[in-house]
Amino acid sequence: MSKRPFSPHIAVPLIFAAMLAGQAGSARAEDYDSLIRAARAGQYEPALAMLRTLTHDSPGNLRAAYDRIAITGWAGRDAEVTEAYEALPRGAALPLDLQEVVAKAYRNRQRWDRALALYRDGRRRAPGQAAFRLGEVLVLADAGRAEEAIRLGQALVSGQPRDADARLALGYAYARAGHSFDSLAETDRAVALAPRREDLARERIFALERAGLPQAALRDADRRPGLLAAEDRRRLEGDAAAELVRLAPLPSRREAERFAVADRAIAMLDDQIARWRAEGDAAAKDVIRARLDRIGALQARARMQDVVDEYEALRAEGVDVPPYVLSDVASAYLYLRRPEIARDLYRQVLAAGTAEATPEDELGLFYALVESERIEEAQVWIDAVNARRPVWLQPRGQADKTPNDRRLDSEVAAANARYFADDLPEAERRFRAMTDAAPNNVQLRAGLAEIYGARGWPRRAEQELAIAQTEAPRALSVEVAQGETALLLREWRQVEVLVQDLVARFPENPDVRRLAREWEVHTMAELQIKGDRGVAGSTPVSGGDDLSVEAVLYSPPIAYNWRGFAGLGRAAGAFDDGHAEFTWGRAGLEWRSRDLIVEGEVSGNRYGHGTRVGARLAATVDIDDEWQVGATGEILSRDTPLRALEEGIGSDRVSGFIRWRQDERREIGLTVGNAWFGDGNNRTTVALDGQQRIYTAPHFKADLKLDLAASFNSEGGDTDYFNPKADLAALPQLELQHILYRRYDTVWRHSLTFGAGPYWQQDFGTGVIATVGYRQEFETDNVFQIGAGISGSYRPYDGDYETELRVNFDLTYRF
Repeated sequence: MSKRPFSPHIAVPLIFAAMLAGQAGSARAEDYDSLIRAARAGQYEPALAMLRTLTHDSPGNLRAAYDRIAITGWAGRDAEVTEAYEALPRGAALPLDLQEVVAKAYRNRQRWDRALALYRDGRRRAPGQAAFRLGEVLVLADAGRAEEAIRLGQALVSGQPRDADARLALGYAYARAGHSFDSLAETDRAVALAPRREDLARERIFALERAGLPQAALRDADRRPGLLAAEDRRRLEGDAAAELVRLAPLPSRREAERFAVADRAIAMLDDQIARWRAEGDAAAKDVIRARLDRIGALQARARMQDVVDEYEALRAEGVDVPPYVLSDVASAYLYLRRPEIARDLYRQVLAAGTAEATPEDELGLFYALVESERIEEAQVWIDAVNARRPVWLQPRGQADKTPNDRRLDSEVAAANARYFADDLPEAERRFRAMTDAAPNNVQLRAGLAEIYGARGWPRRAEQELAIAQTEAPRALSVEVAQGETALLLREWRQVEVLVQDLVARFPENPDVRRLAREWEVHTMAELQIKGDRGVAGSTPVSGGDDLSVEAVLYSPPIAYNWRGFAGLGRAAGAFDDGHAEFTWGRAGLEWRSRDLIVEGEVSGNRYGHGTRVGARLAATVDIDDEWQVGATGEILSRDTPLRALEEGIGSDRVSGFIRWRQDERREIGLTVGNAWFGDGNNRTTVALDGQQRIYTAPHFKADLKLDLAASFNSEGGDTDYFNPKADLAALPQLELQHILYRRYDTVWRHSLTFGAGPYWQQDFGTGVIATVGYRQEFETDNVFQIGAGISGSYRPYDGDYETELRVNFDLTYRF
């Protein structure tokens, strides 16, 4: 915005008397006259050099002193004007035309009291001379006494309503008081009174600029080429581009226009930068300003890497980047997943003070802290921000209070802070309270739906989103949440439609990109490998030096719900009477749809007695968000003990389960199965397992687990494989999980599990089972997961205690 003061059209006639005869020194009258004429033509220095000498040598030479004041005024040398004035002899009567020159010089030097005194004295000496009345208005406005200036200007306009300079002065007073549109109105009236005056046309351009109408000001300037100085023209063009930059992030009526304003701003700024660079040093500051504004336009256009590149280029050139630009740069770094830099930049912006920072910067710092995994610090920060934002606002001039939207933003962030800290019950409580208070707010319902999904309740999430959809069916937050929920519910066609729509409308949005990536991963092929090996000890179940490994490859989805798969596996172990091996190959189809997963396969199994064909059919049904049931039927089950297979004894098996999962913190399941062995043995198994969360922190959690298992065998004890007549094990365990490293989609975690409990076997009494295990897991980019662990156990078999140490691993890769 222009800070150039108004310059009303005030004529300052200078009347030079005839040269004094007998002028001191060697200067002759004709030389003096010649130098003065040259000064009038703009050659100031020769005349001023002469006059400085004359006034120094003859302090009482008033004519030389007055001429010096006049010429320094022409030259715009305000300091020398006041110096010459203050050197006048005491009591010297200053001509009125020169008094105006001196008053203006004091005003330009911001010495308001001296300027005001001279203007008021001139007004007293010459009540009919308008220049002094106008000057008084301008000085009062400059001195911060805008209301006095307005009153005086209004009085002038009232007395001389057709005086363009009076209206211009009043317009200046309005401008200094911050009344930009009143200033523009007075300037318009002044132009209407004197339409040919270029100074008035120029001031109207500046008034339009101050009123926040740079495009209109630029159009006025284009109508009169050459009216503005080059620096004023550059500033005005920069203001016009800056206006587009400010408009670029605002919502558009049509999504196709979302980036149109930003693109216009970038094109305008690119043109300005190219032209102004050609102007050299004179336009250097304007080039910097345009480059800074361009960062804002690039950020609005979601060209985040370009934002960062330009910022780093400016820093390399030593440019001091202002806080309002740093805010855009910080958001770009956050978008590019460089949260530590974003965090430091947001802090720099906030440290600059409330005049520079915005509420968005406070939220930006919160998310930068979250994404740099400083979860506890983020929660403390957003709680402090939320506490200092009032719930209600009292707009000036209104009797009723209005809700504070900024408080709602920080409330949502504070609820999300609990979500990021894995405190899902508190996050749910907060979102439910906000949704109950504002049931038509689709953002809140989408947030609550996300929490429901994280807690394992996709159907509840779907219900919330159905309500939100009635309010805003194509809102970004609603559609993204619908896509995430549809993935959990295995509504594949719905996910595809939503992803296509969102990517077409908001390809740059991080939430949309994340959902699109999840859908892309879903459509990939999948390789699963798992293995287990005993490294020390031997048991009657698995033998010694045992190994089990299997690899299964799933095809990409076929017709949405189908996947084909094929796998190979091998198991081996050493027993007292020999070595056992089991190899198999299997292939089948999997059906995945809402509430139902079915998998069927046929297999070829070889364990030293030829190849036998097996089959398996398994189904899992989701009854609702809490209950799940399933059943499996197998011909030649791979769960048959390896020792039995080595003797040529296979088994067929049927099992079923029911599971209740309250939420992410509590669940319990019951499995019942029966196996029919080839030697006539029937084995019935019952297993009950449960889990209860006892501690949660952002990077750590502790769970209590309980495994109860019982088996009954019709031929107990009369087989070559471990086959207790009946047994019962109760194993409570404590599992501790800790995230060692997390960076967006890359997570490295480890866990420690240990437990001990009783084991009873018919005919052998009660003993103790003790286990301990340690495991590490790593996953990245949603397509690669690998885990490995080591575990040890100590337990009795037929009354004899065995110690076993095992290692295991698993790998999943999608491609």
